[in-house]
Amino acid sequence: MVTLTMRHKRSDPLAVTFDAAVTGWKKMLQRRGYRKAALWAGVEHYVRAVEVTRTAENGWHPHIHALLFTSKPLDDERRAEFADALYAVWARVVESLGAGKPSRAHGVRVTTAGADATYITKIQEHDRTGAELARFDLKQSRAAADSGGVMPFELLDRAANDRVAFALWREYVTATHNRRAITWSRRLRDAVEVEPELSDDELLDQTVVATQLLVIPAQAYDRLRNRPGRLTRILEEVERGDLDYAAHLSGGFSLESGVPPDWVHPERVIL
Repeated sequence: MVTLTMRHKRSDPLAVTFDAAVTGWKKMLQRRGYRKAALWAGVEHYVRAVEVTRTAENGWHPHIHALLFTSKPLDDERRAEFADALYAVWARVVESLGAGKPSRAHGVRVTTAGADATYITKIQEHDRTGAELARFDLKQSRAAADSGGVMPFELLDRAANDRVAFALWREYVTATHNRRAITWSRRLRDAVEVEPELSDDELLDQTVVATQLLVIPAQAYDRLRNRPGRLTRILEEVERGDLDYAAHLSGGFSLESGVPPDWVHPERVIL
């Protein structure tokens, strides 16, 4: 497992540093220094994910987590040599993209996936490497206890009552819109005998329709999209079973209370 970071400061926009992380990974894979090191280490496939955290002191901290699948085990000495080779390439690439040059101590970390339990298991109720890569919504920032560090979804939790958190959440959404959080190398799915990825239409065909509880008119929902605190409150009321109050908050209506009025159909959003 490889973690790649870069130097940053509080004033750096997330759009800039996030792009440096994603583009830096792509460029690193293309560099001769990386290809040479990967061949030496026996790297055959990878899964790459981008994680974002934020601290009050240093601002946004986008970084790369990657699982590298090798054809042979790497002992401590070979892992250290591989990390040195990666750092030489990674540092040059992110600096060329306008990000701060990382230190050797923090810029590149290489471990055996699953071996470093303290690092891998920083997710509540999840102790799998896959969750470390993919389930950012379940994570809590390790820096929270001593430096005010937060994960993006923790900002969302605070957004209803905190204007700063709301602004930061919107910056996160804008900077990551239409960006792929997880990528993998070609032929990896075949190598590990994973079924082909389903198309959007195939996924929709497999969707299980849940019980309809609340209908929100499309125009009302458009307004709620810019009020995450209100939307969260509505979801909480639905979970409690107070559908009438949820309908009052949303501008919609509860299906338990009667037939939908004519002004809702046909354009509606069902929660």
